[in-house]
Amino acid sequence: MPYALEALRLSGDRPLTDREVKDRVFDLFGLDLPVNVVSSLIGRGAKQSLVKRAPRTRELTLSEGAAAKLPDIASQQLACRREQTALVRGLISFAQTRFEIEWDETTAETALVDYIESHAVSLLSFSVRGRNPADYEGADQGSGYIVAAYIALVAEGNPSAFGYLDQMVKGSMLASALYLEVPNDVQRRFRRTILYLDTPICLRALGHEGSDAQEATQQVLRLAMSQGASLACFSHSVKEMRGILEGTKVALRRTVGAESAMRGVATHFRSSDYNENDVNLAVERLERDLDKVRIRVVDTPEHTTHFGVDENELEHVLQEKINYKYEHTLLPDLNSLTAIHRLRGGESGPHLETCKAVLITDNSALVRASRSFFNSGRHEWPLAMLDHTLAALVWVKEPTQAPDLPRQRIIADCYAALAPSPNLWLKVADEIDRLDQRGSISAEDVALLRYSNEAQQSLMDMTLGDPRRVSPKAISTALARARESAAAPAVDEKRQAESRAEKAEEAEAASRFLAHEKASEAQALRTRLDSLEARDTRRVSAIRKSAERRAGALGLFVKALVVVVLVGATIAGIATFFPVVNEFILRPLRLPILIAGAVAFTISILILAKGKSILEYVGIQQAALQARFEKSALQRAGLVEAEQPQDEQHDGA
Repeated sequence: MPYALEALRLSGDRPLTDREVKDRVFDLFGLDLPVNVVSSLIGRGAKQSLVKRAPRTRELTLSEGAAAKLPDIASQQLACRREQTALVRGLISFAQTRFEIEWDETTAETALVDYIESHAVSLLSFSVRGRNPADYEGADQGSGYIVAAYIALVAEGNPSAFGYLDQMVKGSMLASALYLEVPNDVQRRFRRTILYLDTPICLRALGHEGSDAQEATQQVLRLAMSQGASLACFSHSVKEMRGILEGTKVALRRTVGAESAMRGVATHFRSSDYNENDVNLAVERLERDLDKVRIRVVDTPEHTTHFGVDENELEHVLQEKINYKYEHTLLPDLNSLTAIHRLRGGESGPHLETCKAVLITDNSALVRASRSFFNSGRHEWPLAMLDHTLAALVWVKEPTQAPDLPRQRIIADCYAALAPSPNLWLKVADEIDRLDQRGSISAEDVALLRYSNEAQQSLMDMTLGDPRRVSPKAISTALARARESAAAPAVDEKRQAESRAEKAEEAEAASRFLAHEKASEAQALRTRLDSLEARDTRRVSAIRKSAERRAGALGLFVKALVVVVLVGATIAGIATFFPVVNEFILRPLRLPILIAGAVAFTISILILAKGKSILEYVGIQQAALQARFEKSALQRAGLVEAEQPQDEQHDGA
């Protein structure tokens, strides 16, 4: 609707008819909408009071004030164009770098848009655009393969660019809904219609081709079931699945043999390090696993004369369109198409949702073959359709229910496109057998070509996914890359050994240098320690001498004082016994002096009685005082630790 309203806005005051709006939308935005679609969109705008229609002329104009409510489509268009240009230029650079192919912007843009349309909007292939599914034949070959490889690269390493690509896919899928004959068709729900899944679709839904393919497939199936569809597969398809799973045992053993029909499963199993026990478990649980994802196994309906078809002619058409190499790969497809024909009662209406039964496959050649054979008009909806088409149809009905579906589909499709198709691999296998028979390659070379991922990628890059480009040169190039890859572990091991040896030598040199540094540091520390010890010795010696001097001086003073006091006291005490002396002493002092003299005399007598003189006693006290002076000075200098006071010691205890 915004595009139709923008066309009216840009027309100014000039009224437009529905057809003129259609033409303006095509000129401005490249959307070739049917007139009835334009009328429906304008009707929605009128209900929202955005559009006025003249009663007589039926001409259209915007309502007053409606222009201010419209989104700024011009700015959005410019921003989208810038992002698309960046994406296209990245594709040009990628094609030149990886494939040495020169593309201009027009060629690259066309390749990108064609790839998006072929994978996201298969619905358009039978819309009013008139593009037939045959127009997309080989969409994953040539330029399509280059685009797929580019998208895979962008998905892994450029989130912003892939985000725009995701918007392109969503926009294309939503645009496809505009081409339905009746706009309300997009809201139609499934009624008693069963989607019969072809073998590859079932294997992907079960996860046997990797988690990306599983999630993308299951998203589509869940969305279809939420809209009323039922899921099933034929019993002959289950038999084919068992055969493919059993065949992967050969691939896991790397035994030479054809594996074109099982390459996706075999590649996934090998990359996941599965063994034969894992395969046996997958085979044993096959029907239970199908039931878990709500795929019902039904018996293939019996043949009836009334709804019978010329199976010989159908087989001829299938062989012509698909070129099967083995009959056991042709029969399941033939049985599936004829079974759908019988389940429909030989005819169907024009809508998927009410066609009763349809085969969902990833084989575009099978879809083309079924259209070619059942072209009488009795089946208005084709018997077989691509899973891309189903994804587009169910997603546009409820895009908000699975917003990541387009992103998951495009990623899964790109990785699928990078793997060899069955036809390509059959051609490669034939060429390998021919070279082997001629003796041009060894048995080891055959194994490398069949099972090396590098050989597979090289073959795809050389041929761009086109079986017609398989040649001895492509095989030789692939073999050379595979040999290089096979030798890579030995080369890497040698480089790692050389690197380890170099690191060991560097570590040894560093160790020697470190040891020398540590020895030098230890020597410097020893020298410093000796210096500090010498300094401390000098300081201790100086402190001792100072303490000795102080204690000596104090001792000398005490000795002199003691001598004077003792002598004086003794003399004074003796003198008090003489009357002459007493006359010169004041009477109050006579008795104290006498007592002091007696005491001093008595002390002297006691000291002398013990064998020590007064001077010797003072000398002992002098030595103790010197020790105290020395200890105090050493503590202040930090040369010894201070003793903790006894009170603190008791408190700590």
